[in-house]
Amino acid sequence: MYLGCIIISGGYLNSLYAGQHSLIIKFTTQSDEYIQWKNNERKGTIQSLVSTLGNHTSRPMLRSQIFDLLISKSNVNSKVKDNILSVLNLESLAIIEYDADITPEIVSKKISTYSFIEYAEPKPVHTFNTAPNDPMISMQNYLNQIHAFEAWEYYESSSRKDSILISIVDTGIDTNHEDLLSALYINSGEDGLDQKGVSKRANGIDDDMNGFIDDWSGWDFASSTNIISGDNSPFPGHFHGTHVAGIAAAIPNNEKGIAGIARRVKILPVKVSKDDSTSLTVENSYEGLLYAAAMGARIINCSWGSPSPSIAEAEIVANAQQYGCLIVAGAGNDGKETSFYPASYPNVLSVAAVYYDATKTSYSNFSPSVDISAPGSSIFSTLKGNTYGYSSGTSMSAPIISGTAALIASVFPLDDAQQIAARIISSAKNIDSINPLFARKIGFGQVDCMAALSQKNPQYIAIIQKQITDETADDMYTPGESIDISLSIKNVLETVDSAFIIASCSDSNVNIVFKKDTIYAGTLQPSTVYSLPFPLSFTLPENPPYNYPLLIHLDIYSASSLIARDAVQLVINPTYRTLAENDITVTINSQGNIGYNDYPSNTQGQGLGTSYNPYSLLFEGAFMAGISPNRLSNIARDASGDAQDRSWIIKDPIKVSIPGMIADLEAHITFKDEYKADQAGFTIEQKVYQSNEDSLKDILFLSYEITNNSGINYDSVFAGLFFDWDIGPAGQNNICGFNQLKGYGYCYNDVLDKLPYTGVALLTGQSLNYCSIDNDGGGGYINIYDGFSRNEKWRAMSGGLTRAFSRPTDVSMVISGGPERLDAEETKKFVFAVFIGANEQDLDRKMESSRSYAAANNIGSGFMWNQAPRNNQLKEILIGRDEAIYIDYQVSARTNIHFEVNDMLGKLIKRISIGEKNAGIYTSERISFDGLSSGTYMVKFITDYGYDALPFVLIR
Repeated sequence: MYLGCIIISGGYLNSLYAGQHSLIIKFTTQSDEYIQWKNNERKGTIQSLVSTLGNHTSRPMLRSQIFDLLISKSNVNSKVKDNILSVLNLESLAIIEYDADITPEIVSKKISTYSFIEYAEPKPVHTFNTAPNDPMISMQNYLNQIHAFEAWEYYESSSRKDSILISIVDTGIDTNHEDLLSALYINSGEDGLDQKGVSKRANGIDDDMNGFIDDWSGWDFASSTNIISGDNSPFPGHFHGTHVAGIAAAIPNNEKGIAGIARRVKILPVKVSKDDSTSLTVENSYEGLLYAAAMGARIINCSWGSPSPSIAEAEIVANAQQYGCLIVAGAGNDGKETSFYPASYPNVLSVAAVYYDATKTSYSNFSPSVDISAPGSSIFSTLKGNTYGYSSGTSMSAPIISGTAALIASVFPLDDAQQIAARIISSAKNIDSINPLFARKIGFGQVDCMAALSQKNPQYIAIIQKQITDETADDMYTPGESIDISLSIKNVLETVDSAFIIASCSDSNVNIVFKKDTIYAGTLQPSTVYSLPFPLSFTLPENPPYNYPLLIHLDIYSASSLIARDAVQLVINPTYRTLAENDITVTINSQGNIGYNDYPSNTQGQGLGTSYNPYSLLFEGAFMAGISPNRLSNIARDASGDAQDRSWIIKDPIKVSIPGMIADLEAHITFKDEYKADQAGFTIEQKVYQSNEDSLKDILFLSYEITNNSGINYDSVFAGLFFDWDIGPAGQNNICGFNQLKGYGYCYNDVLDKLPYTGVALLTGQSLNYCSIDNDGGGGYINIYDGFSRNEKWRAMSGGLTRAFSRPTDVSMVISGGPERLDAEETKKFVFAVFIGANEQDLDRKMESSRSYAAANNIGSGFMWNQAPRNNQLKEILIGRDEAIYIDYQVSARTNIHFEVNDMLGKLIKRISIGEKNAGIYTSERISFDGLSSGTYMVKFITDYGYDALPFVLIR
């Protein structure tokens, strides 16, 4: 999306995330961890991350040579001299590769809470994404399509034709190709002979002192011979880079091969792919981009990309743009309406691909962030070994724009990157009429090389800032609300008279009523920024779809001529709200989640926290209800861990009343399942209460009225809540426990004692079930890092007090009520309180207040807890050599004792009744495991007062 420097990225190379165990982190530069890492040459284990990641390695995202180069160039480049601190800040970017069985999406969110980490994110990986060839297009037919021949004639007649440096950041270039050889850039500082008469190209000395030894014509950042520093041979593995280079800059008028779009250019090859000719991966691409920018490239072509945005990569792009380069990027080859990166980063020119008739290709992505279209089907160009051939993709479209940009930069050398891009966009041929399904989503039009170069009085206005204000100033765009859009604009090219902007919405799914759809800006002077005095204004519809992406078009005119377009996108009718009527701040959505609306990204919502603690204490919260593991409706993470089960669908979205009928705040939601094969057939009416009474300020009430719509009488319904607590950095050193005196679950940080405690209590009369979980599966119990299966959920919510305490680690808990009989069409209520306190004694008081208030106000009552002596516990399980286990346990009052052995799916293997025992410590209670196969099993210790459990592992 263009907003200043041009890098050209084709999107012929696609991207996912880098394997299962790779992250990018950015250190805070004043932290001890960063200083230690830097002193260790920016590599090695980061001790503060061991508890979360386990064994791991780290390395810099940008090698030291890059910073040597950037510093050396900043001394002679006034554009970046003032930006050197920002550039050096990129030294704190690290790549982490780790062993822990937890997805990068989840772990990056968790470790972002460490004070020494500015941000963490999964590391994208870039790979080839070839598109199909169309043999109907004749050789270089696209030159006529974009009026290249006319542009060349105009170029030759121009009085100014400066030499321009284009960099192809790609798979490398065949530097011996007959149609490219004489166009290659030669670094004068590494050319010729040194004082000893040795060629500087191969003397092993950094003659120009830019940090790269012998980089006489580019660099290989994915070298197979030197994976640490790279090498000075950007000769290709895959043909892709050679093909791209020829499209942009093959030598014209040499009686050989083809003609590239550009004239008077030199090509700087930067290799970011392996030497293997079949390799599909791109490595260290953003290092290559920075290198090209610092070496002085006006245009940088990066025909690769990713559908996954990255904060770190966006930072690198922004720093590269400070060198005055123009970044143009392909829209990608997935054939989807989606953003693609780097194409959609600010100030990058995004390119879609069209056929010879200017219709969008089947493979090209499209979206409002696309700026321009160019031919991309069966493009004929150079290949390795002095050969030529066809290839297709937005990778081929991008260098057409690169070449056009180079022509403009040559004729108009004083134009900056934004002005070059503006000439290309504003002169494009509108092709919306022949692409009605993709109107406004494949850019301003198809590139016209001649018009871009020759247009008289070119005009282009860029919107450089958009501020959206809603009526309630909460950034939640709700039905019927008034919305204002305030704009700041920049006149990029020549003087514009009678400028005005018109807002519109072409979406047939919503009815937008504009109160003010036009802003008149008058006469605008070149290179001047204006803040428009009045906002555009409109009213949202009363019944839009949930979480609907609304697109408002902004058309920019000079008198009667359309000269630019932009858009504003906002998500309307969100199905979540953040409640903060007392000292608890919590986000509740309309499908049973607590904390966030978009697991695992966790960008929609504020989690669950307090007014006196700035961080969320919760990573994920979810409601679950069912009758068996095969009929369990829930919204918690699924068996993969990467997504949710998403059983619940919205019937009535969240509505908030302040004040409510009972409390100072009440929220009402209705959701249901669809009674599919793995669902129970329930409708849930959820109510949320917050009160400002002093004794209730740290309490949240969650009520769930469950109606059985299955048509079947159920005798064993369980319903409860799952909480993945993160109290403190990355949720480490957390302990979940069960208060056996009061009957509620709690969690706290075992190291940072000033952090809050959290508690959860059942308030209604069902039997209580509780389970503490070590998220990494410690102790042989449930592991939710690798996902949370329905069997595991059921086991945690239906087994009584299955595990009272966790280890100090990253933890979760499940608390539920049941079994409860629920006949067809019958409704019963399950109510829980979530409370926050300074310690366990404070939680006791909050728990008592919650039960008293809930009972007095008919929110929920009837809970009974049979106090269990604190010392009734399993102490140890030993495996004997005689086909038996030996159990040590303790009881503090006379009680009946039973032992159960279950497999890890909760299936009962055997049950043994010991009879009554007096208070005391008992050792070596023998239970035979004859007939059991190898595996992990759970021993449940059952007394008249409660439960305890420990695992054992049997290896035969």
